[in-house]
Amino acid sequence: AAARELKDVKADIIAALQADKAKVLAISKAKDIAARLQAGEAMQAIAAEQKLSIKKVTGLSRNKPQLPEQFADAIFKAAKPAGDKPSVVIVPMPTGEQVIVSINKVTTGVMSDDDKKKLELAKKNIAHAFGQAEFNAVVSSLQSSADIKITPKATTAEQAAQ
Repeated sequence: AAARELKDVKADIIAALQADKAKVLAISKAKDIAARLQAGEAMQAIAAEQKLSIKKVTGLSRNKPQLPEQFADAIFKAAKPAGDKPSVVIVPMPTGEQVIVSINKVTTGVMSDDDKKKLELAKKNIAHAFGQAEFNAVVSSLQSSADIKITPKATTAEQAAQ
């Protein structure tokens, strides 16, 4: 890559600096809005003031995703809302946008009989894997500390001489 003249790269440099500044500003603005939501301000009022849109999702389930994966992951990793205060999460987008998620209510799911069977099978598989790993560690430890000499098998003539 050859060095290019400033006049050739000036527009690219300006665009990159503006994009960085916009990203920093978006992060700062998202943190400010999240703090206001956690303090109890109404989302509708903040959205109207900031000229932002709101998308309300109800009945979100792990098994039936209604949102892109990065949103669902952030929502299900977030803390449950405490009392009347929502749990607020900022989800950064690859484009540099910051999406603010306010979780108002969490409903505990009910395990079906099939889910319970799967859970028991998973517990057994995990226990087996841990047991196997523990066994392999013990065998490795014993092998490394053992003093074993392997001699070639004696022929029947050599055995008779002894």
